[in-house]
Amino acid sequence: MTAAVILTTFTFGFLIYFFAGSTPPVQTLATRVASRLTSRAEGRGGSFTEVRQETTVYLEKSIGFVTLGLVPALVSLALPGGVPRLGLSLPGGSPWWTVAPVVGFLVLVMIRPRGRVNTDFYPQVRALRWDRARIVRNSFFWILYLVAYEFIFRGFLFFPLIPVMGLEATVAVNCALYALAHLYKGAGEAFGAFFLGILLCAIAYATGSFLVPLVVHIILALGNDYLAVAVSPERTFSR
Repeated sequence: MTAAVILTTFTFGFLIYFFAGSTPPVQTLATRVASRLTSRAEGRGGSFTEVRQETTVYLEKSIGFVTLGLVPALVSLALPGGVPRLGLSLPGGSPWWTVAPVVGFLVLVMIRPRGRVNTDFYPQVRALRWDRARIVRNSFFWILYLVAYEFIFRGFLFFPLIPVMGLEATVAVNCALYALAHLYKGAGEAFGAFFLGILLCAIAYATGSFLVPLVVHIILALGNDYLAVAVSPERTFSR
């Protein structure tokens, strides 16, 4: 597998995911789904506008699962030379590389100051009422998307490039792309993503797997969403 194929697959996959939500087919589908859901639920799931925005977010994440996960995996299978190492294995190496990051980020999320969460962006679903069903839906689509997201960064863009570019250059390219992928979230997340990317690459390399970075990313994403709901004066958790 060549670096050119890897980087091209990533670029087009990310661009398709990033702009998919604003395309007419996705907007039309979100409108139809929201119309049916709001008429059946009689407003219990929120207003038409809320449900439409929520549906758009879930469609975007589903498209991301395909373009950042399934397509790169198929590209890996289709290229000559056999399937490269992609981090698709259980974590190995020292247990500290598995346990410490997960516990550490859980603690960081729990003690994080409430004023530090970006409520302009989180939660991505902008609904006002968060009942159990919405929390389950939101968590499911976050995890679905993050499986593909971490696979492409700490799997597809990482392990196959190490023999070609060397570890240091691979980490530099990986973290540069990771930071650029967060530009739309503002300077804080973009700079933070670069340094977080270094840590996640180190964890992936030490464990031979993208699974621990995936768990860390899930903790951060869900922590951001639900902390933002908790601190928002407009949003509430409800039964």
